Amino acid sequence: MAMWVLKVSDFIKMELPMPKHEELLERGLLRRRELTDYCIFVSHQWISTTHPDPAGHQLRVLQQCLVHICDHQLSITNDAASQFLGEMKKLSKSQRDKVRKAVLWIDWASIPQVETFRNEDDEEDEICQLKRERSSRTFVYRSPASPKRVSEQEEFILSLPSFVQASQVFVALVPPQRHLDTGQICDYLSWITRGWCRTEMFCKMMLGNQDMPIVIVSASDLAHYARPANWVDWLPHEGEFSYPGDRPVVKGIFEQAISHQLCFLEGERRMDLFRYFLARREVMTGLRPVRRTMSKFLDDFCYGSLERSQRSKFGPVIIAALAGDVELLKSLLEARCSMEKRSPAMPAVGIDGNLTPLHLALMQGWRSPKVIEILMEAQADPNLPAIGVPPLACCRTARDVQTLLEYRADVNGHYAPLHVPVLALASGESPPEVIAKLLQSRASPNAPGRSSGLGMSPLSFLAITANSNPHALPIAQLLVAATADLNAQVRCGGIFRALELLSRAYLQIATPRSVLMMAMAEQSTTPLGFACLFDCQQLVNFLLDARADAEVRNSRGHRPIDLVQSQEIAQVLREHLEHAEDRHEDRHALPAAHHVGSVLPASHQHLSTLQCSEGSRRPMTMTSL
Repeated sequence: MAMWVLKVSDFIKMELPMPKHEELLERGLLRRRELTDYCIFVSHQWISTTHPDPAGHQLRVLQQCLVHICDHQLSITNDAASQFLGEMKKLSKSQRDKVRKAVLWIDWASIPQVETFRNEDDEEDEICQLKRERSSRTFVYRSPASPKRVSEQEEFILSLPSFVQASQVFVALVPPQRHLDTGQICDYLSWITRGWCRTEMFCKMMLGNQDMPIVIVSASDLAHYARPANWVDWLPHEGEFSYPGDRPVVKGIFEQAISHQLCFLEGERRMDLFRYFLARREVMTGLRPVRRTMSKFLDDFCYGSLERSQRSKFGPVIIAALAGDVELLKSLLEARCSMEKRSPAMPAVGIDGNLTPLHLALMQGWRSPKVIEILMEAQADPNLPAIGVPPLACCRTARDVQTLLEYRADVNGHYAPLHVPVLALASGESPPEVIAKLLQSRASPNAPGRSSGLGMSPLSFLAITANSNPHALPIAQLLVAATADLNAQVRCGGIFRALELLSRAYLQIATPRSVLMMAMAEQSTTPLGFACLFDCQQLVNFLLDARADAEVRNSRGHRPIDLVQSQEIAQVLREHLEHAEDRHEDRHALPAAHHVGSVLPASHQHLSTLQCSEGSRRPMTMTSL
């Protein structure tokens, strides 16, 4: 299919709302993508069932953001957690210059909106053209059914993976907007639950240009690179779809995309990633797990022998755990393959170095609970940390929490070098059912006090990770219901205290060199301060409604409003501070204990009795493509 694109220079001058494809084509503003184009693929949620952006609010944010990027007024970096692990990314000057001359792909502009049909025999062979451009790396989805008369719009939608792959930049446009039909908020946390958005994201991560990570645009003055940690578990076929018939289509696209990826990785001899995707292929596509004999396992994963498999970076026990292959796992353990062999660092698929098979089974193999039971029966250590993270903090289901507790996992453990409690670490990645189960098991909702590490409270840690956590708000509600200290300040020690002082000294004479440096310098702030620093407006609103004190100053004398990066959040805090005296009087009229029902609208009060059930894992979502 032709990939219709719009020049960035034309887009930023365009009056909004944006005209549809046919009108832009008639005005000569669209053209076919050329091989030399630097292309930006824009993924977003529709905020109406009939028009993606009726008032132009979303696209106006994109216009202003592109202007700020081109004028060097906006810096884009990755998150503090990734920087802490040594992965530093920042938008370069050459990338800014390319953005200025780039073209955009946006569904409303680039896909025909009027249903038309054409005869396949008459169309240009664009698949061959794409193959000439990208050689064997090019992925083209082949529909299992080829009707005589094919809707042109449907063909364009099925070509989304090819369009993503042909683009150099992938933008998730997610400024908070209320859906005009459902009344719900559409933002990044809802975008990642949509089946088509997940499909586009997976195609970017597996097939697309990897020079630049996914760019999350949430305000005209706020953009950052997405964290890679969770995307591998946001499976497209498990996402939400406006039309149920789209789910099998997405499964078909994804099955072919993974097969294509495996062929490419094997040809390039990138064996760690090849083995990872082969192990998870059935899970990722919703197919029944493959049961392999030992000889088939060694052959499929290109090991040659069991001895070679144990010497490889990506060990056999990890592979069996990720694949959910129970019998193979038993055979490997009987052959005395190590359960403590650590994983290599694979940031492209959200795997930090030094993780044990138990860590990875809990994080990405949780759909096969029997694997966890077998590892525990074989005496895997439930308290063996990896970079300060114990297995209990990696659980994704309440069932797995219970299994580890039965084997004496420490619900309040905190380990060097971080010394961050289990509940805090779990709050950054795990769903609400895990947090509820940990609280039920007497995990403390507050920090353990001054320690030799970070010693961060669950609510503060949640605020740092909230922008990439779809469960941030319900988890915050659970923590507040459990009497978490809304105004707790981090009191770090050891090397982290030294890093704080060094960062503060540097900022006295220069601007921060990274998000991590800024976070280290300001780490003695409150959860509200972290929510401001890391730009999570929903969490800021929630904490203010829960009576968090916006006047608390950190060691640098900064209040939360002094840490704000976004003008929208700054306005919320200014309005709050203007009425501080009235809020202070209201606070004395409230009971001393914090209860979810006292700080939430009635529509959310059911969360205070959230049960540890499988059904609570995924939130309701909004209308998309």
